[in-house]
Amino acid sequence: MIGPRLLVRSLRFGYRDVPGLIVDLDLSVAAGEMVAVRGPSGSGKSTLLYLLGLYLRPDGGSIRLDGQETTSLGDRERSRLRAHRIGFVFQDAGLHPDASLVDNVAEGAFYGGASYGAARARALALMTRYGIAGLAERRAVQVSGGEAQRAALCRALVRDPSLVLADEPTGNLDPENAAAVIEGLRAAADDGAGVVVATHSPAVAEACDRTVLLA
Repeated sequence: MIGPRLLVRSLRFGYRDVPGLIVDLDLSVAAGEMVAVRGPSGSGKSTLLYLLGLYLRPDGGSIRLDGQETTSLGDRERSRLRAHRIGFVFQDAGLHPDASLVDNVAEGAFYGGASYGAARARALALMTRYGIAGLAERRAVQVSGGEAQRAALCRALVRDPSLVLADEPTGNLDPENAAAVIEGLRAAADDGAGVVVATHSPAVAEACDRTVLLA
């Protein structure tokens, strides 16, 4: 690939009650780079991740993923890019409560086009790597918050995304589980993804290559 994983130019976005939340933001994230996004509550950290993850449309500017301009794409093509190239780790894990952990993890690969068997095998390999394979058949409501967040990390990584986005991924975790999630995000970058993490945590920021501050 030539150029950065993610290239953002003059990005603008606001809500009706918060106009001008993000104004003329430029950001470049290379393959193998892990970038922290920090700033006070209400500065737009989560909103920025939802823009980068193609869940929100910007009011102006450009978002290029692996060289492809995304802002003019239709909803179907944006969904396809999310399914194949973007992994998202939400603060609250966001698992289906009554599905097994392995099915939660495999879902990302399955909807990305893999067969169920291949998706499940990839899910189990990642769950083994992050110490939760023994919980594979438990429902998401039967595991701890730290175990659920490890599963959410595996779900984000299961399709080898180009871009990994994480929104306060360690905010509700004890130190051991927080360290495991940080290690997983760092490993994703080392494997060639671009990683962007919205965080208040100094430990997460320290693990990143650099920090972008939002006012």
